[in-house]
Amino acid sequence: MPVILGIDPAYRTLGLALVDTDAGEVLASKTINCGTNPYAFTKVLARELEVFDAFAPDIQKVVCEALPMGGRKKRMWVGPRPPASHRIWLAMGAVFYWASSRGLSIAPPVSVMTIKAFAASVTGKRYKAGGTRTQRKALVREAVGLLLGAEPKDSVTDHEDDAILAAYVAASR
Repeated sequence: MPVILGIDPAYRTLGLALVDTDAGEVLASKTINCGTNPYAFTKVLARELEVFDAFAPDIQKVVCEALPMGGRKKRMWVGPRPPASHRIWLAMGAVFYWASSRGLSIAPPVSVMTIKAFAASVTGKRYKAGGTRTQRKALVREAVGLLLGAEPKDSVTDHEDDAILAAYVAASR
């Protein structure tokens, strides 16, 4: 049973989904609002990851959506939302520490476009980069529904949908 922990790192909210990709089943999923205080959100994240400790022996690998990249220009960080990007890197460091301390394998990250292309191939629809956020997320939601054999619960957020697809992409590699 290939169980994969998929992670969607966002600027303030992380999506985590533990997926048995062979059975087409989400064993656990959670959206974690880590807030904006870099000292508090690592504590929040550590506490929330405890939910996944019970599954650690079964987890084959951990995979995340690729993190935002940027560069330096005149000592200023450039890239999308620089302070938030720093928080994402810090949160992912905490997640990867959690995974490595449990002996879990960490798979190469999956790019955002790879996830969108995977969603398009599952649904048979074309991904439109210029569409609205709602349209882009609807394609991902539909792909998750097809992979799981049912519409995702309304309580599942788009962060969890992205984490689920990251797990499926990792399983297909």
